[in-house]
Amino acid sequence: MLLLTKKIWLTLGILALLTRAILPVSYIEENYSRGFFLRIREWMDSIVPEIPFPPFYFFFLFAFAGIIFSFRHFRGLYSFRRKLLYSLLSFANLIGFIVFSFMLLWGFNYKRIAVEEQLELNTDPIELENLKSHIEDQTHIIAEMRKSLFRVSDYSPQSPVTSEHSPLWLEDLMRESLEGVLEKYDYPTNGRVNIRELKPEGILFRFNSSGIYLPFVGEGHIDAALHPLQKPFVMAHEMAHGYGFGDEGTCNFWAYLACIHSNDLFVRYVGHLTYWRYLASEWKRNEPEEYQKFRDELPEGIVLDLNTINENLKKYPSFFPQTRDFIYELFLRSQGVDDGMDNYNKIVPMVKSYWDKLKVENS
Repeated sequence: MLLLTKKIWLTLGILALLTRAILPVSYIEENYSRGFFLRIREWMDSIVPEIPFPPFYFFFLFAFAGIIFSFRHFRGLYSFRRKLLYSLLSFANLIGFIVFSFMLLWGFNYKRIAVEEQLELNTDPIELENLKSHIEDQTHIIAEMRKSLFRVSDYSPQSPVTSEHSPLWLEDLMRESLEGVLEKYDYPTNGRVNIRELKPEGILFRFNSSGIYLPFVGEGHIDAALHPLQKPFVMAHEMAHGYGFGDEGTCNFWAYLACIHSNDLFVRYVGHLTYWRYLASEWKRNEPEEYQKFRDELPEGIVLDLNTINENLKKYPSFFPQTRDFIYELFLRSQGVDDGMDNYNKIVPMVKSYWDKLKVENS
C-alpha cells in the first residue's frame, strides 16, 4: 500500500505526458489552449500578482525542500535497500507532481496548432544572400529610427540609448501592445500576465538566460540587469509564453510585433534592433569575416548601442553555459520542439514571411 501511494503523482505525471502525445493538435488548440487554459490564466492572475514578492523564489524553495524530504526514509529502521527504494520512489513521485502540475497549468500549449500554420507563414531558412540583403534593409530602418529617437530627446546622437529614453510604465505598455497584436490575429488574451524583475542582478544571466516564464506561478520574469534596449522585447517574449505559446521562436515573433506596433518610438526601435541582432547572428555564424567587415561600417550610433548591450552582458558571465544549453535543448525536444535551441532563430523566417505576405496583400 505504501509503494502504491508513492506512485500516485508519478503515475499522473506519466499519464499527462501520454495524454498530450495522443490527443490531436486541433483538440488541444480548441479545448485546452482556447478553453481550459484560459480559466487557469484568469484564476492565477486574480491571485498571484497580489503577492508582494516574486513567488518564483518560493517555488524553488519548495522544490529543494521536496528533494530533501524525499530522502527522509534514510532515518527509518528499514534495511538500507528498502530505505533507498522508498527514497527513490518519493523523489520520482515529486518529479511526477511537478510534471503533472506543469502539464495542467501550461504544458499542453506545446502541442497547439503552430502560429505559422494559422497565419500561413513560411518558416524555411532564408538563403544567405537574401539574408544579407534583408539585414541591409533593416540597418537602414534602425538607423532612421535612431535619428528620430534622438530628435525628440535632449540627448546627443553620439551618446548611447539609455533607460532615460524608455517610457514609464513599460510593463503595462508592452502588455497592451502584445494583447492588441494577439487579438488582431484572433488569439484570446484572458487574464493579465504579470512580469517581475528578479534580483540579485545577473541571476538569470548566470544561467545563460535573460527571462523565464514559470507556469507554476503564472508569471514572467526578467533579469534586473537587463539593458534598457533588451527589456521591452524580453518582457513581451515572456508575456507571450504566459498567454499560451510554448516554442521560443513563436514568442520571439509575437514580441517583435508587439514592439514594432507600439505607440512608443523607443519600443519600436528596440523591436527592430532585436530582430536585426538575430539576422546578424545568422550571418556571423555562416560568414564571420564578411559579417565583421559589415559591422565595422555600421553607423556610429548603432555600433554604440550594440556595444553597450554586449558590455552589459559581459558583466555577468554564465555558469556552465554549455551544460545549461544541453539541458534546455533536451527539454525543448522532449516538449516536441524538434529544432531545440535553434527554435529561437525561427523569428527570422517568420518575420521575413510576415512582411512578404503584407506586401502581396497590399499590392
